[in-house]
Amino acid sequence: MALPAAAKTLVFLKLISRCLELGQRALVLVPEISLTPQMILRLKRQFGRRVAVQHSALNHTERLLQWQMIQDGGADIVVGTRSAIFSPLENIGLIIVDEEQEHTYRSESAPRYSAHEVARQRAAENGALLLLASATPSTESYYTARNGRTQLVQLTKRYGGNPLPRVQIVDMRAELASGNPREISLALEDAIHRNLEAKKQTILLFNRRGYQTMAQCEDCREVLKCPKCSVPMVYHKSAHKLLCHYCGSQLDPPPTVCPTCGGKLQYRGFGTQKAEEELAKLFPEARVLRMDQDSTAAKDAHEKLLAKFARHEYDIMVGTQMVAKGLDFEDVTLVGVLGIDSLLFAQGFRAYETVFSLITQVVGRSGRAKGTPALPSSRPPTPTTRCSTLPPHRITTPSSSRRSRTGNWACTRPSVGCVSSALPGQRKSKWPGPPPDFGIAAGAAGVQAARSAFAHFGSHARQH
Repeated sequence: MALPAAAKTLVFLKLISRCLELGQRALVLVPEISLTPQMILRLKRQFGRRVAVQHSALNHTERLLQWQMIQDGGADIVVGTRSAIFSPLENIGLIIVDEEQEHTYRSESAPRYSAHEVARQRAAENGALLLLASATPSTESYYTARNGRTQLVQLTKRYGGNPLPRVQIVDMRAELASGNPREISLALEDAIHRNLEAKKQTILLFNRRGYQTMAQCEDCREVLKCPKCSVPMVYHKSAHKLLCHYCGSQLDPPPTVCPTCGGKLQYRGFGTQKAEEELAKLFPEARVLRMDQDSTAAKDAHEKLLAKFARHEYDIMVGTQMVAKGLDFEDVTLVGVLGIDSLLFAQGFRAYETVFSLITQVVGRSGRAKGTPALPSSRPPTPTTRCSTLPPHRITTPSSSRRSRTGNWACTRPSVGCVSSALPGQRKSKWPGPPPDFGIAAGAAGVQAARSAFAHFGSHARQH
């Protein structure tokens, strides 16, 4: 288990290096295409050109060339999204599933599969070490580790001994009462001003695409919904159309009257496009970058936009969950979370777990070089947002939240991550004796915590 910014990538690199020294190969999975550029850069910087990439943003020719490179034995390391688990890599010694809690590792269209389960099967068949890494592990993984089915290692310090960022939770009811109707609180506005004056960068998480999130009739109060999915359609100002974020259906131009009663439609809500517009008004001197599915639709857009942000061509980056995980920018010293409470009421039993994970992950983007404030905004503060701001020793058991006997909220969800290996005992393994059932923490200042991993990994491999 490890805090965000605990340098888990350094642990990955050390383990991959050890794996290659033993004549075996490594497979690295990341949950989103937006996380592949930085991972590929680090791997190629250390291991050269024998790194292959597999994800859906590659065109057919690129994917075929990468596939043939793997099949012909020209790649020692394969990195990619969930489909990379099917790469024709032989003699696998290590499989890493980064940010293992993400739902994107499960395919919801045919063929339906879980990358976790396929990874366990491939690890068992190859006698490989499987690592599930996260600062906010899924409840299932944490429960499995706590019950001894996988080994759990806890790391409670950030890389370089940096302290955790100071976190302020803003009650937006008080903001509204004081005359501020915006999603950006006055406290966050002041903090951004100070950050701009200090020539530092800011990341804002707002997990809603579009400009306005619903169109509602003023007379019958009906909300305009997708005819195929029955979910509210979202107005996108840049394209001047209504889009369904589930099936892609669109209405162009956006209607102005209600299709049910003929009344006037009123557009409401707040998305990343509107946040970008509001930031430009509040901070006219700042250069604002928006990162969401719309702005990154072009080929290699993730890599190009992140590179520009790294070169200080932008001062503020606002985006959806793709800005919350895996990014490492030394000059990002302020993080804000906008409208996160609305996600608590999303459909699905994992809503609280998802919100906790998002807040914890994005707070970890702040002060990776120096500890500085991070400001989640909530209306009102909830147990989930409070849990995500606590130090790791205050949060101990794997559930979202519960009430104590005194009626106060007791936080019980782990705020630190785990890496675990799970190799089914009944599978035939190349390892002599029982297959290694072993875990290593997601990050460490240095790699001292990985020594037991190397010793276990290396002793078995040498015998093999």
